[in-house]
Amino acid sequence: MKKSLFILLLAACGLHLQAQDQLIQVARGYLQNGNYEKAAATFKQLVEYNPKDVELQADYARSLLGLKDYKNALLNIESAISINPQNSEYQETRKQIISLMN
Repeated sequence: MKKSLFILLLAACGLHLQAQDQLIQVARGYLQNGNYEKAAATFKQLVEYNPKDVELQADYARSLLGLKDYKNALLNIESAISINPQNSEYQETRKQIISLMN
């Protein structure tokens, strides 16, 4: 019984991760195609579920940048930078946002 339950839980986790990966790809497609509203809405959900995922934080910031929501874009890129301060791409995105805010 315990073994069957464990196998079911593993299968459910695998399906969940696969669905999440597909959702990330969809959101990135929205971002690449300039559909910033759909990208931002999707990345927002993904970030709420995975707040420590630095790539999701950065992608969310980029989608907000596309919407000209500079304040929230800055908050999210700074969150990504706090997780990975050595990433020069995040630093450049931050500079871009700040320059657009002025």
